[in-house]
Amino acid sequence: MASSLASSRFPPSPEATGMEAAMEGFDGRLVWRRSRWLPTGLCLLAIAAIAATWLSDLPQVACIVTSAVVTAYAGWLLHRESKRPDCILTHSGDATEWRVECLGRAETLRHVAASFRGGLVVLTLADSGGKLRRYVWWPDTLDARGRRALRLATRDGAPDAKLAG
Repeated sequence: MASSLASSRFPPSPEATGMEAAMEGFDGRLVWRRSRWLPTGLCLLAIAAIAATWLSDLPQVACIVTSAVVTAYAGWLLHRESKRPDCILTHSGDATEWRVECLGRAETLRHVAASFRGGLVVLTLADSGGKLRRYVWWPDTLDARGRRALRLATRDGAPDAKLAG
């Protein structure tokens, strides 16, 4: 009788096949690039926020001021995100250090946390001064194989309790 694992349509988990098989083809390098989904989401949120103020019982002056603030803030966020350069993140095996290369500059950052929510992946790293840097991969910028490799690469990295809070 065939086992349920052998007859499954889904690939076996890393625990079933061994981590080496799951990491096959992953050289420790991930490319971070801007997502096309983020600006779309920011625009939709700004439109919803403006609509919510106008549909509320706020005075018209407050709606005008709130709409202007939301529009300015959304514009600033869109401008900031559009200027972020593509980066190459390199993980060095079992260490909790990542090498980040952006615009010809390279620096070593320490792993703090990783969050996996469906197709959205957030990797939080800290520099030597403790400043946090977040790299967010949307489903259009990181495929399932890359998410799986990133999950396995960050699985052993214990977050620093001092910086996580």
